[in-house]
Amino acid sequence: MLESYYAGVYWGSRRENVSECAQRTALFFSMLSQSDPSLKQWYKAGKGKVPKNFPGQTAPVDNANELERLLTEEMNRATIDKSAIEELGFGLHVWNQRPDSRSTRVHIQCGGYANMVGNHCLVDPPSEGDAMNRLMSEPVLIQLLECLATA
Repeated sequence: MLESYYAGVYWGSRRENVSECAQRTALFFSMLSQSDPSLKQWYKAGKGKVPKNFPGQTAPVDNANELERLLTEEMNRATIDKSAIEELGFGLHVWNQRPDSRSTRVHIQCGGYANMVGNHCLVDPPSEGDAMNRLMSEPVLIQLLECLATA
């Protein structure tokens, strides 16, 4: 059985508009890309474990304008009229499109301000392979924590 780990930060209600969330997210991915070569290219993923498409649509995480669009796409919406539920914030699911347990996934939920709504940034590193060995090294883990805490 493969061991699995994740790194994450959680914060409470923090009302931010999509531009603020996009700038914070772009900073996170800019810093993250310096940690390991496997963390430079990202693709849109579905909300579940399985990505929407393979190969997926490139997610331009270094472009704040494109990030605004991606964050808005994953907003929670009302069941009947599909209107955005603004107080629940914005979301982003991306992965680096490596096979099976060799992929890294990132889930971000930000800008939420309703009661009992949490915001977070979660990084699920691979559970096997060369990238896992690199990402689980002390220097890279320190960089990852700095990325999470700074952005």
